[in-house]
Amino acid sequence: MIATAERGASAGLYHGATARLLRDDECRFRLEQKSLPLVIEATDATDPESLYSLLERHSETIRKDVARFGAVLLRGFHVRSAEEFEKAILSIDGLRPMGAQFMLGAGRTRLAGTAHVFSTHSINPTGGAFSIGSWHTEGYHHPDVPHYQVFHCARPSWLGGETGLASFTGVYDSLTKTVQEKLAQCAVATSAWSLPVVAKRYGTSEESVRSFCDEAGLGFDDSETGQRVVLTKPNVLRHPLAGTYAISGNLGQALPGFRRRTWDHFLPLYQGWQWSVHRLAWKRRPGVVFALNLLSSILWSILAHPRTAIEYYRSRAEERAARRIRLGARFRRLRELLEPQDVEMLAKEVWRHSSIFSWKRGDILIVDNIQVAHCGMPGLGPRTVHVMKCNALPLHHPVLSGVVELPANSESDNCQPLGSRLAGSALSGA
Repeated sequence: MIATAERGASAGLYHGATARLLRDDECRFRLEQKSLPLVIEATDATDPESLYSLLERHSETIRKDVARFGAVLLRGFHVRSAEEFEKAILSIDGLRPMGAQFMLGAGRTRLAGTAHVFSTHSINPTGGAFSIGSWHTEGYHHPDVPHYQVFHCARPSWLGGETGLASFTGVYDSLTKTVQEKLAQCAVATSAWSLPVVAKRYGTSEESVRSFCDEAGLGFDDSETGQRVVLTKPNVLRHPLAGTYAISGNLGQALPGFRRRTWDHFLPLYQGWQWSVHRLAWKRRPGVVFALNLLSSILWSILAHPRTAIEYYRSRAEERAARRIRLGARFRRLRELLEPQDVEMLAKEVWRHSSIFSWKRGDILIVDNIQVAHCGMPGLGPRTVHVMKCNALPLHHPVLSGVVELPANSESDNCQPLGSRLAGSALSGA
């Protein structure tokens, strides 16, 4: 289970920085989860070069503290650009940036001048949503899952726009034995793509895609409209270092009613005149909130990227269709395993094990994606957050079990994402 100050867990020692927990003035709300993330704050030099040196000297300690606390926030260092962010993460021995993910979602583009840094969204800026996002671990809808999800805040929102964190280890431990057994029943289908869509994305033939997916272990499902590549994922992962179990998934998208139930817990916290417009939307039907979010997203994207906005929304429609498509009886969705009362329990435990801190310019957040989920919180105004994904997990497809125990040596594995492998085979004409 993730370390807490109450159990006397201590962080590593860092020369030139101090390790501590969040202060009250760094959190918009003080929730039950008080030890997520661990803060490593500059005490001496704050320039990027000093940070590179600190991370290089303390690489092993950083990785151990990420596993122990679930997330580490590097604060007080003047990291302004995506290039400086990338250099900082590359200074940590043992963190390996991932290559291209298989069928990566629209809007995630690599930033110019970097090899491994992506925008959270290149077309529709994040941070100014009217509603709470979807609590998720990264990579649920893709076969390539990062162990570490790393964020860099280059510009915080005018108001709110935090990235919420939730200990999915703590959530799992708090579930009843019955719900844990339901999650362990079987792997669940998370996405399905038609062969023509995959072939078009990678500029290769449908036959090549079929051959590649067969070799990679991805499943197939026949429908009236053709064959589809089907991705199955576990519901629970065992951590290779901590030995703990945690839920893995995008609960907001996989479970009907989950987002509405989480809103009931979080939204009463948003008081004051500055949240008047948000509260007005929340008092109405959820459809009003969705419409406001969609309208603001469309207007912003068209104004900022008129040439690519239409293509983006077309791709988004394909992604949503891939998650909702009806599959054969041998494939099950997460929503088929759980009852409404189970969803209510999950929403309550996510609330109990969550933490919300306020972004500051220059912050770097290293999240253990096996143990900790994240979620975009309500806000106002555009926000610039850069992302790096590191250390692809060695998930062997097809995944059949609801629980996967990651091997203790997976930290040293150099697992190549399927997206990179397929892109390479397409370019080589294989």
